Amino acid sequence: MEELQKLLRAREYLQQLSQGIDPISRQTLPEGNGLAGQRLRNCFAYVAGVLGQVIENGGQVGRQTREKKAPFSISAQQLSQVELSDTPVSLSVVVQRINEAAGVDDTKKKLTHPPLANWLLAKGFLQEVTDAQGHKSKAATMQAGEIGIVRAQRQNPNGKSYWVNLYTREAQQFLLDHLEQILQEPAENGEASV
Repeated sequence: MEELQKLLRAREYLQQLSQGIDPISRQTLPEGNGLAGQRLRNCFAYVAGVLGQVIENGGQVGRQTREKKAPFSISAQQLSQVELSDTPVSLSVVVQRINEAAGVDDTKKKLTHPPLANWLLAKGFLQEVTDAQGHKSKAATMQAGEIGIVRAQRQNPNGKSYWVNLYTREAQQFLLDHLEQILQEPAENGEASV
């Protein structure tokens, strides 16, 4: 049986079940039959409606393919336009500013902070630490201070303290100066690039 015919038959069965009718015998389902319960009848009606949409869509089942986004890229001119802050900022802010300068939109993948953090980790500027509750994070090392990454304690609205790595203007510039290298290394290690 052709796929579209199967869908039509399935929708017909579900429509009949949603009306309390046995689709095989065409008899009304007795009161005690579990398939005659209102919740299942509503479910059958819903699924019949979804199948109707699939049928209207030519029988296409599954996810629709999305257009692939172009990989993240940034030109030297765009890189020179990344806003640097005199006030130390988080890595997320640095990445956001790089994306803004690169003109990232719906057609281009965004740069995310893991490639930068992982590169800093591999180069010894960050280290993995585990707190008393077992939560892992990346902390600035002594070497990080040489390029301007500082570790600061903050407090959330509930009064709980936490640590954050902040990137001074020098650290922000260091990341921009090494961005091409950072973006190439994951691909060389067989990891997915941004």
